[in-house]
Amino acid sequence: MLNSPQHKQGIGDRCWTITGIEPRAKGLVRVAGTVSGDNDFAAWALPNPTIRISLGEQPVESAGIPCAPTATSRVYTLAEVDVDRRLIEVDIVKQGESSAAMRWLNSLAIGDEIAIVGPRPPRVPTDAPSRILLADSSALPAAARILRTMNFDGPTHLIAAVPADEFAIVQAELTGRNVELQRVDTTLSEAFAALDVSGPPANATISAKSAAAANTTSASRPKTCKSSATGNAAPPTPPSTSHASLQSQPATAPSKSMTST
Repeated sequence: MLNSPQHKQGIGDRCWTITGIEPRAKGLVRVAGTVSGDNDFAAWALPNPTIRISLGEQPVESAGIPCAPTATSRVYTLAEVDVDRRLIEVDIVKQGESSAAMRWLNSLAIGDEIAIVGPRPPRVPTDAPSRILLADSSALPAAARILRTMNFDGPTHLIAAVPADEFAIVQAELTGRNVELQRVDTTLSEAFAALDVSGPPANATISAKSAAAANTTSASRPKTCKSSATGNAAPPTPPSTSHASLQSQPATAPSKSMTST
C-alpha cells in the first residue's frame, strides 16, 4: 500500500539542505532549508502540506531484525514556504533529550542535507458558518498556516493549549484576521467541552497531541542524500503514511463530544 501509485501520487523523494536553525520560543525551534529539484513548487505552498523527515537512526524495536527498517522518520507540517527560493520551514517542538527527533535536532547543522518525502496535503477545514480549531504545540504551526493562507467566511475560534511565548507568536502572525484566539492551561478536550456550541453548525477541527509529528517506519528504501557536514549518506526516508495532523470533522450543535483523529 505504501508504495502504491495512488498513495505516492504527487509526492517525491527530495534532499532538504539546511540553511537555518532558530529558536522561536523556549520549547520551539524553526528549521529552514531549500528543497532539491527543479519541478513545479506550487504544491508545496498549499495551506497544510506535510513532509516526512528521515532522522538517521534505526527504530529500537527493529534492531537485529533482518530486512527491518533502517531509519526512523517523523512527519511535520510546513510552517512557511517560499516558492521562488524553494525554501521550506518547519517548527519542531522540543520534547526531551531522549527521543529520536531530539537527538536529530541536537546534531543538526547548517549545510546538512536531509532526506525527505513530500509534499502531502492533509485535509483542511471546509466551508461552514463558523469553525473551531484546537491545537497543542505540535499542531499550532499547522493551524496558524491554515488561518494565514485560507480565506474563511464567518468567525473562527482557535483554542491553543500552549505556553504563553508560543501563543504570542501566533497572536502576532494572525493580527488583522477574523480569528478569536484563546490560550488555555487545561487539556484540549476540557476546553472543547466547556464551549457553548449552541447555534448554527460549526466546523470543528480537532488536533491530536502528536498532530504535527507522527512516528512511523517502513521497510522501503528510497534514494538518499549526503550530509555536507559529515560526508556520510543520509538514511533513506520511508514513504509517507497516514498523518494525524489537523483534520476536519463536522460538529453539530449542541454536541460537545471531541473526536481525536
